[in-house]
Amino acid sequence: MSKRPLNLFDLMSTPEKAKILTLFHNDRGYSGTAEEIAIRLGRELPKIRRGLDELVEQGMLKNVDAVYSFPLEMEKELQDLISRQLASGSDRRAR
Repeated sequence: MSKRPLNLFDLMSTPEKAKILTLFHNDRGYSGTAEEIAIRLGRELPKIRRGLDELVEQGMLKNVDAVYSFPLEMEKELQDLISRQLASGSDRRAR
């Protein structure tokens, strides 16, 4: 069972995770291997692989046969998470 992130900061806890989510959000329907994503983002493969695996664990990405994708049904959930975070005005980093 995948664990849902508690807030937006959990999803974007590293620059790589933020870049990965931005890639999938901006290029809907995109899918690729960790290697392809690392090349496309210009980032180190181990960091990208770790970010991808964390996002899969958090339920935001799918990994089928080493190909990662962003389920379109997660777009609304991500938008709702962003809206809730903005509405709450909370910034965990400021603590």
